[in-house]
Amino acid sequence: MLRARLEEVRRRLRELEALEEALARRLAYAEAHPDPACDGKDHCVYLDPLDPGARSRV
Repeated sequence: MLRARLEEVRRRLRELEALEEALARRLAYAEAHPDPACDGKDHCVYLDPLDPGARSRV
């Protein structure tokens, strides 16, 4: 039972590390591009630099 729990914890840690890396990339992008795309109604979003279709959905 403990071995299974350890494997689950390790799996979750890998997921969290991947999330941390993705968030760090997005933060770097946001800092390099301080003016997000806006719709004119104060609804501004940062586009996902890793998603080539993001711009078409704004």
